[in-house]
Amino acid sequence: MHFAIERQHLEFFHRNKYIEFENLLTQKEVNILTQELTTNGCTYDIWRNNPVMKNIILCPGFAEIAFSLTKVRPIRIAFDQSFFSTKNPIPFFQQTLSLYDISSIQGIICGCMLHLSPSFITQPSHTRNNSSALVPLTQKEGNGIFFAPSLPLSFDYLIHIPHIVQLLIVYGSDKSVYIYQKTQPQTHALKKLGYIFGDRLKDSTHPILLKEF
Repeated sequence: MHFAIERQHLEFFHRNKYIEFENLLTQKEVNILTQELTTNGCTYDIWRNNPVMKNIILCPGFAEIAFSLTKVRPIRIAFDQSFFSTKNPIPFFQQTLSLYDISSIQGIICGCMLHLSPSFITQPSHTRNNSSALVPLTQKEGNGIFFAPSLPLSFDYLIHIPHIVQLLIVYGSDKSVYIYQKTQPQTHALKKLGYIFGDRLKDSTHPILLKEF
């Protein structure tokens, strides 16, 4: 799988800190991911225990896009996180947060939000109340938005728009470190893999997806 990144893509990303790509996923892949996500109880680091999800989440082609946009290499998987519409919002959805704020890994380079459900897009790409905050909704299922870790994100749409199914893939550098992050509900998750705060990520638990030249 290869996606051509043109100069205008890079210019748009560096100017706006995000960019949407069409058809990152085939309809078959969309169907597979949606089925797995809606029937799997896990919402964080899903790839670890799901071979079907692993093949898509660890796709080298997505990592190549991340490199093209950030010029950082090697690139490793940091974590994945699923998002669904909810009628019972938790604090995570009630504030504007960046990828830095929702990551318990230091050294992340970008995120990719894959949209997996057809939905009526009633909001603009940015929130009405905060013009600097990105609403990570794409134009159609199968599309994905790559965005910088410093870009504020608004998750209000998960409360107001029904039937949303999304998958966030977060990429890190080879020197990424496990840290405590109070705004990440899963901040203690890596302790189950033997990590303590301050440890560098290991290739055995966070594989390198794109190596050095």
